[in-house]
Amino acid sequence: MNIYMTALMDLGTDFDVYSDCYKLSSESVFKFLDFDEHILLSGKADDAFDMLRKVYYGIMDEVKRGNNVFFMEIDCIVVKPIKVFHFNTIELFSRTSPWSIKYRHLRFDPYMNSGVKYFPASLPKELIAMADDLIKDYDTSFWGYDQIVYNYIYYRQHDQAIIREELNYMPFPDVLNQIKEEDAKIFHLFTTRGPEECRDKMLKLYNKFVK
Repeated sequence: MNIYMTALMDLGTDFDVYSDCYKLSSESVFKFLDFDEHILLSGKADDAFDMLRKVYYGIMDEVKRGNNVFFMEIDCIVVKPIKVFHFNTIELFSRTSPWSIKYRHLRFDPYMNSGVKYFPASLPKELIAMADDLIKDYDTSFWGYDQIVYNYIYYRQHDQAIIREELNYMPFPDVLNQIKEEDAKIFHLFTTRGPEECRDKMLKLYNKFVK
């Protein structure tokens, strides 16, 4: 089964804004991606780290059940038709900011953004077990630790990064973009840099491409 998954969890602030983002984001996926089932991870989370850990387990539970999972965060909006379920490896699509990173003994160059990600049902069990061990001891002192975990398993299936920026285009000056904005298929607008500003940018794209 091909699953589109995202998360909308109550962290105690700005939930109405995040709900607006989810509505815009999910409707764009409904329009531009063919899939079998939509799963929304919802409920309360103690904090952002708790939410990100729950997202990981939500994804991997479905992969372990034999499903392909396309996960897109609610601050992303699709503006053109996309295809993702043909990949047979974990996929991250764009470098993030910072462009490279060293975490303990690990170095990722380029450091890939995990706001949009794909997991095939064929993801090796031993790779999932490695990731399970990493996520279990979640490092809350490091923002984006879940992204470290996704990069870790990504680079176990890729000798080098494959950049497909059109599937995770981040229009920010500190992100190294190498495509034109008009070629983007998914815009990633970062609620972490202001949820209301993100929602307003998404609404403009929604009215132009989705509505």
